[in-house]
Amino acid sequence: MSSIYAFDFEYDSRPSQTYNIKIANFDGGGLFSGVGSPDVTLHTQKVYRQDKEYFFGRSVDKPLEFPITFASEEVVSGLDRALISKWLFGRSNFKKLKIIQDDLNGAWFNCIFLNPTPLYIGNVNRGFTATTRCDSAFAYSSLKTVTRTFTGNNIITYDFEIYNDSDNDDYLYPNISFVLNTVGSSFSMTNSDDNDREFLFTGLQASETVSIDASLQTVTSSTGLLRLANFNKHWLRLVPGINHLHVESGIGTFTITYFERISIGG
Repeated sequence: MSSIYAFDFEYDSRPSQTYNIKIANFDGGGLFSGVGSPDVTLHTQKVYRQDKEYFFGRSVDKPLEFPITFASEEVVSGLDRALISKWLFGRSNFKKLKIIQDDLNGAWFNCIFLNPTPLYIGNVNRGFTATTRCDSAFAYSSLKTVTRTFTGNNIITYDFEIYNDSDNDDYLYPNISFVLNTVGSSFSMTNSDDNDREFLFTGLQASETVSIDASLQTVTSSTGLLRLANFNKHWLRLVPGINHLHVESGIGTFTITYFERISIGG
């Protein structure tokens, strides 16, 4: 006899209880039993008459993809079917999917559902099957935030640590924002675990707020000025494991936010 395991979920901030529908897993297999760890693409070059390939790096190119079944204990009416379809399918962009499952520990997916097909049991509609297509090879952790605030109007030097526990063995690019104090005109953050790479802004205005998305490589300022010319273009990045960071600035506060990458398939 088949076993059915069902999990509540949230998609685009809307709980599945709204429509009395769950993510269903049949026959006792794990929900992600067909999903392996992310594969990598090797970038190599073979030189004529040499017996080895030269390695130039690797990349994780294939996004996470897995089948999914949405099922209800009750018959899905035509009206509910239309509402559920509008919520889950044909969306214009990737949306946040959070599955309420103990071993996921708050992990979530940025995904869109493809190839939706009505699921009929006993000649009545009980849900849908689809393919989950994520925007990367990984799921994401809850938001990690590091904030430091300094009193007075002085040039400060400050050392702190961030541990990047991501399963992706590559750089993690966080968002960072900072607010200068009344004597501040520059902001420097150096990562000694990344070959002393310095993230540096100069020629700023006192009390200015600057926000940086290192992944999208965008910079915005409270002055409305374009600040790329004031930036050394060394985007802040975290290496896997421990990162020892050193700050020098006339700073009031800074905040670093990021999502760690999680390998679901094992």
